[in-house]
Amino acid sequence: MGVTDIHKIGFRFSTAVFLFQLLGSTLNLSKSPKSPPPAPEETKTNSSSNIPKPKLNIPPKEKTDNSEESSNKPKSPIIVSPGPPNKSFTGLPPLTDAQIARSEKFSSAINRDLTDLADLRELAWRGCPPCYRPICWRLVTGLLPNARERRLATLQKKRNEYWKLVDRYFKLAKEPSHKDTYHQITIDIPRTNPSVPLFQQKLIQELMERVLFIWAMRHPASGYVQGMNDLVTPFLHVFLSEHLRAGEKFETTNMDLVPQEALKEVEADCFWCLGWLLDGIQDNYTFAQPGIQRQVSQLEDLIERIQPDLFQHLQENSVQFLQFAFRWFNNLLMRELPLSAIVRLWDSYFSEAGADERSSLHLFVCAAFLIHWKRLLLDQCDFQGLMMTVQGLPTNGWGESEISEILAKAFMLRSTYTLKQLS
Repeated sequence: MGVTDIHKIGFRFSTAVFLFQLLGSTLNLSKSPKSPPPAPEETKTNSSSNIPKPKLNIPPKEKTDNSEESSNKPKSPIIVSPGPPNKSFTGLPPLTDAQIARSEKFSSAINRDLTDLADLRELAWRGCPPCYRPICWRLVTGLLPNARERRLATLQKKRNEYWKLVDRYFKLAKEPSHKDTYHQITIDIPRTNPSVPLFQQKLIQELMERVLFIWAMRHPASGYVQGMNDLVTPFLHVFLSEHLRAGEKFETTNMDLVPQEALKEVEADCFWCLGWLLDGIQDNYTFAQPGIQRQVSQLEDLIERIQPDLFQHLQENSVQFLQFAFRWFNNLLMRELPLSAIVRLWDSYFSEAGADERSSLHLFVCAAFLIHWKRLLLDQCDFQGLMMTVQGLPTNGWGESEISEILAKAFMLRSTYTLKQLS
């Protein structure tokens, strides 16, 4: 083999190596676009930090919505939403279609940024839906402001303030100067609605003791008067309804199953609303109870004008109005009507613009109530029969329809007569 041949073989080998390297480079270039570039790989790595979110069922979009809801929570009113029409909600009865439609009007009035109390009172005069009654009563009694965004803070402040009053005053119950007041309260409370098991429970009786004693300490001009214990019960009925289990009845609620914090809230709300009510009728409970004396006299004059035969029948049998009507004004008909009927009646009372208007409406309600039983009373021919009848009128089965009838009659009477016309 010559030198020329060797050079040819070397050239061919170098050429083959060059072509092989060139082919390999070309193959690498053709595969490189299919492999993930650095930037997408970093994106993939970063996106792996989102893996826990799906596991927690908090996708980014839902998280944003929830944060918006959280920012709106302080603006929400204290409210129990109505349940579906075929299901009890927090111990309240199911709503009819008509009640649901009516509830929507209450919801609209309550959930405004600034609730118009005149509009709310107009709605409540015909009765509040049970699910909206607690917040309605808090609004019309002034416990809650009409400014929506201030309600939560205001309510919490008032509740805290009540428990400070308990710490300050209730320890005085055992002192000699206040022992008689406390003793009278503890005697009267077990007599409150004795047919309702709830009011015989220790927790409820202790709640009422604190509410009534603290009010008496802050109002020395009148102090505690028998009958005030009855006036606590409608507020208990309304505010406790927010904390009952579905299908549970107020009358048989086991208070041991109600959370202590909820019971403290109920007690504080009862105190402030009772105070608002009593402040408007305080002359009913001062010395000689002049407010009651005046209203009984006005009732007697009104019956003489519009029902002279009934008036004459009572007079001929020596029945004095003060003998049976005194407790109608002292207890606001609490002894004459079932508690559920009283609650409906108070919807209308609390819808009145002021204390004088509430007292006026109650006077005409008492007149309408007496007239309702006219035939039954005329059938009684002696003092004993009349007194037994008028003090034990058969109202156990009364409900919303009977109260609406009495209110309609009272409204008509008030539209016809003024208090100035009565003695």
